[in-house]
Amino acid sequence: MNLLLMRHAKSDWEQGVSDFDRPLNTRGLFAAEQMGILLADKNLMPDFIICSGAQRARQTAECVIEGLRYEGQLFVSNHLYLCDIGDFIRVIGKNGADHDTLLVIAHNPGTEGFITHLTDEQKHVTTANIAHIKLPITEWSEIKSSTKGDLIDFWRPREPR
Repeated sequence: MNLLLMRHAKSDWEQGVSDFDRPLNTRGLFAAEQMGILLADKNLMPDFIICSGAQRARQTAECVIEGLRYEGQLFVSNHLYLCDIGDFIRVIGKNGADHDTLLVIAHNPGTEGFITHLTDEQKHVTTANIAHIKLPITEWSEIKSSTKGDLIDFWRPREPR
């Protein structure tokens, strides 16, 4: 199974807006769409996308979808907002169904911690970064805290492809 883990793109810090409701800034909108294009170029079309309910994560998903030309479903989960490893496992296990490739868009430090937990590799995850992890399971309901996978690739918006 292929897991694409993405941290939301760069957000704006508007005065008077709660953390949950912060939108993406111009750079974030562009980077998120570019990362969608990158996934399309790599032939990594997700079968299903799950994202945090926070505004910046939903906007990231929308921009990635546009860049990918994705026509599948988007599932929004508030359990991915400021989540931990257990939250990732529960949300993915419950909602991944029989999809082979999942894209999950969330926040740090959870995304960075989950990548390390699954792969035993440390990556500094900045905005709009995507990790491609291959997991030795046949259904998402099999994912558990002991599941380990291989980090296949890691992309940042500003790096050459």
